[in-house]
Amino acid sequence: MFEKLKFPIRTAFSIIYKIANSGEGCSSAELARQFGLQQKTCWAFKQKVQQAIGKIQQKKLMGDVAVRILNIYDEESSTWFFQETRPKQRVAVAVQIKKRRVEKAMAYVIDDDKAKYLRTFFNHYLDPSAQIIMMDGYGFKVLQKEYQIEFLSLRTKRLKPLMDYFADLKYWIGKERHNCSYNNLQGYLDEYNYRLNHRNRPLRNFETVIRAMMKEKDGDANK
Repeated sequence: MFEKLKFPIRTAFSIIYKIANSGEGCSSAELARQFGLQQKTCWAFKQKVQQAIGKIQQKKLMGDVAVRILNIYDEESSTWFFQETRPKQRVAVAVQIKKRRVEKAMAYVIDDDKAKYLRTFFNHYLDPSAQIIMMDGYGFKVLQKEYQIEFLSLRTKRLKPLMDYFADLKYWIGKERHNCSYNNLQGYLDEYNYRLNHRNRPLRNFETVIRAMMKEKDGDANK
């Protein structure tokens, strides 16, 4: 992924460090202004960084895990990101809660909100011992036969960390809306959650992403 760079390798490392560790993330426009590059160049490189982050092995969520399905596109108003009506596609979100705060999070774009898609999400991202908390009324009670699920009202304080995470994610994605489409939304979700899940280890984050990028081929990143 570093063989066809259009800028110095030190600049590439600086960009990777900011993407992996910047508290609120850095859009391609912000990276372009900071490093004196074209926005399109930064966007293309950021896609490679996101692809590498998506390949990094993440530990499954354990303990109390709140789950919700979010709509990401309102077809009627052509408005992106987590509208509550006329959904086009959806995102399954899970947050690991400890002491009423989000400790870790995972999010994955799914084709539909049917139980079979959520089952795949559970198996991939949640530890079998996880105590799952969901909003009542989703129609997923069939999954209680396979997983430890408790259905609660949205107003309960136990779901507040999930809603806080959702608000922060919505705000950050909103800043990226001109560069983010359904086809690359998963990369932005991976980037956001990687920073959140490893927020207390900046140098290690940087080194982990560098190693992941060195394992990827440029041809694969451009597909």
